[in-house]
Amino acid sequence: MSTNLETPAKLKKKAIVFRPFDESIDFEWYYRLSTKINSLINWRFYGSPPTREQFAQLMYVAVHCQFVAELSSVSSNKDPRIGVVVSYNYDAQNNTTFLGTITSGNTNGLGVIISIIFIEYLFNTWPIRKIYLEMPEFNTKSIKSAINRFLIEESRLKDHCFSYNRYWDYLTFALYRQDFYDNCLATNILNRFRRVDNV
Repeated sequence: MSTNLETPAKLKKKAIVFRPFDESIDFEWYYRLSTKINSLINWRFYGSPPTREQFAQLMYVAVHCQFVAELSSVSSNKDPRIGVVVSYNYDAQNNTTFLGTITSGNTNGLGVIISIIFIEYLFNTWPIRKIYLEMPEFNTKSIKSAINRFLIEESRLKDHCFSYNRYWDYLTFALYRQDFYDNCLATNILNRFRRVDNV
């Protein structure tokens, strides 16, 4: 059973639609996506594949809201699902949350796009002051262009996690509301993918 706090109507953009996670049709796809070798190393399990039962138990732990991202126009023989975005560890007292994004292997940079669309939704829907991203240091290549532009390193646990035959620092970055709205990259992406009928 979902523990999402919100299940709004689809979030629509020009080429991308977000819809609430539907366990009856999305579970197996999400499990396979999360346990592929690259995902295992870079996503939440960091190399330790869960069983389906473990995955089902963990899927909603600390989740605030999550959506499946789909391409709004694809041929009938292709799966429109391109990833999942999730807000977790939401802190209503301090107005913070954490962001997670996972995409299928053939999305050609859409991970950044769906993250930015989701970030806009979070800032517009809740009085969130800042959004955290946490990851091992080897995974920072996926956000390299954003570091020091609008992502600020706020913590670093030295030699915290073991992967690729060595120990890595574990970092937490923060994205502040005003920095997000002042950033040209975010604005350009939102303008490009915004639909005129979006609410």
